[in-house]
Amino acid sequence: MNNSVLSRIKFPKLGAKAPDRVLLFKWGLNPTQEGPFFLTKESAKEIMDRFYEDGNVLPWDIDHSSENIDLPDEKRKAIGQFKLELDDQGIWAVNQWTDKAKELI
Repeated sequence: MNNSVLSRIKFPKLGAKAPDRVLLFKWGLNPTQEGPFFLTKESAKEIMDRFYEDGNVLPWDIDHSSENIDLPDEKRKAIGQFKLELDDQGIWAVNQWTDKAKELI
């Protein structure tokens, strides 16, 4: 999943409880840094099929550090992970957080 697509997601404010779920894409128009993305039945099916085909959970990290190969391994660790879930509101991240992430949030 492209980082610029996720950059407009509403995350909890500091001091809030780490969320169990985060809405990534609502049905219809979703503004991104790369332009509008429309979540339709077809695009949702494509996203969910690819997610289940790959069989991976997706990482939450700080400042996209897990993608920065110039950082040492200890700085590239994820602070949580998520799986995708589809419902009548759109596509959600269903989260599992590390204890460190829960403290930071």
